[in-house]
Amino acid sequence: MNPKTQEITTTLIRQWFLSQPDLPRMREYISPRVDNLSLKTEVTKQTLSPKPSALSKSKKTSEPLPIANAEINQRLIKQAEKEIKPTKTTPRRPNNDAINIQNQKAVKTEKTKSALINKFNPLFYLTKRYVLMSLLIILIGLLIVLINFYKTRTGEQPVPHNVNTSSKRPIELPIPKPLVTPENTPNNRSIHNDLIKTGELKAILPTFTLSPKTLWHRFYHVGENNGANALCVMPDNSLIVGGWTQKPEHLDAFVLKLDQKGKVLWQQTFGGERDDSVRGLHIVPNGGVIGVGYKSYLYVGEQEKDFWVFKLKTETGAMLWKKIFGGRQNDSAIALDVFSNGDIIVAGWTDSQGMGKADGWLFRLNSQNGQTLWQKTFGSTEADVIRAVQITSDDHILMAGGTQSPYSHWNAWLLKLNSQGRKIWEKTYGGQYEAQAHALQIMPEGDLVVAGYMKKSASRDQDVWIARFNSDGSQQRWQEIWGSTGLDRANTLQLTSDDGILVGGESHLKRSKESTAWLLKLDDRGQESWKQTIAGLKGKAYALQTTSHGELVMTGYSQLFGEKRGWVLKLGE
Repeated sequence: MNPKTQEITTTLIRQWFLSQPDLPRMREYISPRVDNLSLKTEVTKQTLSPKPSALSKSKKTSEPLPIANAEINQRLIKQAEKEIKPTKTTPRRPNNDAINIQNQKAVKTEKTKSALINKFNPLFYLTKRYVLMSLLIILIGLLIVLINFYKTRTGEQPVPHNVNTSSKRPIELPIPKPLVTPENTPNNRSIHNDLIKTGELKAILPTFTLSPKTLWHRFYHVGENNGANALCVMPDNSLIVGGWTQKPEHLDAFVLKLDQKGKVLWQQTFGGERDDSVRGLHIVPNGGVIGVGYKSYLYVGEQEKDFWVFKLKTETGAMLWKKIFGGRQNDSAIALDVFSNGDIIVAGWTDSQGMGKADGWLFRLNSQNGQTLWQKTFGSTEADVIRAVQITSDDHILMAGGTQSPYSHWNAWLLKLNSQGRKIWEKTYGGQYEAQAHALQIMPEGDLVVAGYMKKSASRDQDVWIARFNSDGSQQRWQEIWGSTGLDRANTLQLTSDDGILVGGESHLKRSKESTAWLLKLDDRGQESWKQTIAGLKGKAYALQTTSHGELVMTGYSQLFGEKRGWVLKLGE
């Protein structure tokens, strides 16, 4: 009941009691603001329930009301009854705390739903925190597709050991042109008479006054990874190429024979359960090809390399004989040359023999059967290694490499021996600067040319070093040192008919794992004639040889589809 209705009801009841003169007068009562139930209770107790005696007495003594008052009273009573009728109760005002709790629950529910939607929405990963991860996954997937496509096209097949594999030839992978990028090409071209190297093996040296052009280039797929370290040219201008190929847990040695256009004629792989590699190749007058390198074995739980020399048939690649030298430390053959009578000289290094940490090791062998004629070690109390060897016209032996100096860094090292291995003279170059000789050639007049690297300060990387000395190494005619901001090194040398010098090597950009193969020509005074980088061959150049047609052949290896691939490049004027 609302307050207005309560007041009207109270007024009517009060007037009714006042209109009854016989009824006892009661004290005036003002009802508080209460709800309907409490109001009814209070009115019933205090006004509508008088004592029985009073009610009975009032009935007996009551007088009829005047008409006017009766009508008025009747109207008021009806109006009061209408307003006293039950009405719809107004709903209570909700509690603010409860509303806040419900609102918080609703907000939390909405956040949870939104998080779940974002968690399983692919766009959420691509547009927010996982952009780089998504791109990386896409790139890896594309790379896998490309590798599978490449292997499907190449049809890679395993090659058994020591078997003529002419029917299972390595895959020859062409690379995009242009391959050679010439630089600093002279304008005038001069033609000189060919210089013919006397002896049983004759090769016409080219001139290459101009930067040569690419005749052909091939990658050879021999296993998952491989590198071509060694090269020799046959009298018919076919090529013998050697190097290493990677197996799941070790390296095997391989030898290929190619025709003049780079087509594989036969292939041989050699190896066991440990690492093997071919480092040098040379043909001999009595027929066959000699290879040198290292062969590994397991000693007391550790892999150790041994000095390895072998001979193959040039027609089929079949093994004729092999010799292994070494002890319980590392040993390796690196270079070889041939005497006028057909004997071979093999050079390298040994940890098993000698007096120092490592010493240069030299063998003279009979090329017919591999019999050892003599062997010598050379070096100091520090480490020493022989990397190149040449036979002079009087069958003396020239060797080049590196020896550790008292400053604990490497110095370039030159030695000359007689045919029996007795030392004639010995020279070192570099002094306080670190240097090593990797290649050696003898000029027609007897001067010596060496190439390798020199490091002029601890803060610099290796730079290409090329020097010319007189025949006894006592006088330096000239030297050239050049390089980039990274590592640069010369690995191989070849002469031209105009007394020029061809140099091949590698360059590494600073803070980069990639290297670039390059070819350089110097004149007889050491001035640069031209220089070219081998575009598309990110890797290293290891060997240079000339053919009787005046062409130049290079070998090395490069990165291709994430794997190392041996390559052969043929250049011509």
